[in-house]
Amino acid sequence: MKKIKIEDQLAGEKPIVERLDQEILDKIAADVLDSYKRDSDSRKEWEDRNAQGLELALQYAESKNFPWKNASNVKYPLITTACMQYNARAMPTLTNRGKPFGNKPVGYDPMGKKKAVAERRSKYLNYKFAQKGRWLDDQDVAQMVLPLAGNVYKKTYYSPSIEATRSELVLPQNLVKNYWAKDFEMARKSHVLYLSRNDVVERMRDGRWAKLSEEELDEAGAPKQAVTQPDDQQETSDKVHGKSASQPDDMTPFRVIEQHTFYDLDEDGYAEPVIFTVVEQLGKVVRIAPRYDQDGVKFNDKGEVVRIKPLEFFTEYTFIPSPDGSSMGIGLGMLLGPINAATNSILNQLINAGTLANLQSGFIGRGIRIRGGDYSLAPGQWKVVNSTGDDLKKNIFPLPIKEPSNVLFNLLGLLIQAGQDIGSTQDIMMGKTPGQNTPATTSMAALDQGLKVYAAIMRRQYSAQEREMQLIYQIEREYLDIEEYASVVDAYTMQPGQPGPDGQPGPPQPVPIPPEELAQDLQGPVDDVCPAADPDVVSDMQAMAKAEALAIRAQTRPDLYNAIEVEKRYLAGLGIDGAETLVHEPPPPQPDPQLEFEKQKWEDEKQLRVIDQELAATKLKADIAERAARTERTIAQAEAIGAETATGAAKYNSEAEMKRIEMIENAIQERKKLSQKDRELGIKERDIDAKAKAPSPDRA
Repeated sequence: MKKIKIEDQLAGEKPIVERLDQEILDKIAADVLDSYKRDSDSRKEWEDRNAQGLELALQYAESKNFPWKNASNVKYPLITTACMQYNARAMPTLTNRGKPFGNKPVGYDPMGKKKAVAERRSKYLNYKFAQKGRWLDDQDVAQMVLPLAGNVYKKTYYSPSIEATRSELVLPQNLVKNYWAKDFEMARKSHVLYLSRNDVVERMRDGRWAKLSEEELDEAGAPKQAVTQPDDQQETSDKVHGKSASQPDDMTPFRVIEQHTFYDLDEDGYAEPVIFTVVEQLGKVVRIAPRYDQDGVKFNDKGEVVRIKPLEFFTEYTFIPSPDGSSMGIGLGMLLGPINAATNSILNQLINAGTLANLQSGFIGRGIRIRGGDYSLAPGQWKVVNSTGDDLKKNIFPLPIKEPSNVLFNLLGLLIQAGQDIGSTQDIMMGKTPGQNTPATTSMAALDQGLKVYAAIMRRQYSAQEREMQLIYQIEREYLDIEEYASVVDAYTMQPGQPGPDGQPGPPQPVPIPPEELAQDLQGPVDDVCPAADPDVVSDMQAMAKAEALAIRAQTRPDLYNAIEVEKRYLAGLGIDGAETLVHEPPPPQPDPQLEFEKQKWEDEKQLRVIDQELAATKLKADIAERAARTERTIAQAEAIGAETATGAAKYNSEAEMKRIEMIENAIQERKKLSQKDRELGIKERDIDAKAKAPSPDRA
């Protein structure tokens, strides 16, 4: 078969490598090996300079026979100190004290649900990769190699053999790309793998690789078939550690080139992102895999491919970008290499000059009568010779050797200072105390300026680490083990308790969140995942200073700050874990006894006033009822006797009495209104007292 359509590449029944003609496979293998060599040659100078820096950093002191045999060959640890200092600062900053994974939920979150989901995600990722996995170990090595070489890589993928997500370290010498490649995502990348025979057989049996015959396996691993010569950096490392290349045997690893590139498999004129895996000893393609998914393919109206977005498996960490615009970064091995070499040369010259000045050497004339041969003198030892002192003085001529040069010594100090400036390893940056008369503010300002370089580097590492964590999150989202996730996060919600005998609900009870609901935690946007570290804080002192400033500001304006949250952040800035269990709501303050007595007295007096008003109202109502009854009786009597005059008088008296009753009722209503105002006033006073007793925000 000559061409494979995109849909067949993604969902074919047989592996792609088994559907292509052998002629095409041979051409692909040749292209992979040839392009790998071209990319490696393009960065040959970069590799050579890094190999020299590695030799200086590892303090390799070989035998030196100039100006005499076994002359001084001391290596000043300029690069070594700079790399160790960077690693010591970078690891606590980037790993956030062992909890590197964080989350930044975006959007309105009034009920705190997004925050709860983010905390569960962080807890799971930190457990699986930082506590259970080897992520922290690989990151530690990466942050030691990075300042030396300038580049380091992490490869993130799902491993079918262990059924887990892997994010492993790839050293710069094992990931080859063209020196002038501009876009890392679109660049051709060749990952050099060293696999044992079992690794190869495992990949064949699980279907990832094409089958290799026993003869091919034997040929690839036979002693006569040596592995390709190592690169300069590997040779330097072997030399420093006293290792020599071993003879190939049955355990010799296969050198495999896994190339992430572009190739037009469907012959439509647009090269698809693919992965070619070639066993270098055999020159044979064993795997071809698409490096994209269906969602990444974009078609036009005619059904033609417009763009295919490649899937990226590698994350590039760069120490300092190269000013020449190349794809390779610059490390301290390259920046400090020439200075370190000059420092070593001057230092050894001073040591050799001191050796000559201390031991001395010269000529002995024939006029002195002593036996031939070497004479060795120990301190306090005197030798007897058959010559006078004057003869000895005339016939022994020491060479005119000067003391070690002060000029060279001053130049040595200048070079060391220049190297420390580049590597940011000045005394104050290494924790050494400045002069006794140096003001604290001056020292703090100098330290802050010295950390500016680290802050810029940390920002680059933060961005790279964020990309790596988002790749991890994407894979975990696809292959999530919900049972493991539920057991790690141990999430609960508070539900109302069972009703009591009085019908009222009991206290809230924790109820586990169902697994199907927890599965939605990892369905959020990829951008929600980020490092927990703060890239702008590169030292514990800066973190403590920020926490202290927040606490002081919260104390100044307690009405604007949440005291509990401020206290939690203050403890986090001090590096104290478990703030959630340490900080709790403060108990209400105890009431003032005198105020309570005055309040109770006021309440009693107010109650007495209310009682008096109610008694007066009751008495008025009784008086009104009595007067109304008397008026009715008078009218009835007048009507019974038919006396017209009496009736008119009675009606007049009745009308006057009714007006009086109306006035009394109005007075009663006014008293009720006054009583209501008293009650409202009492409620307001109780509110004021409650606010006065409310806990004031404590200093965080």
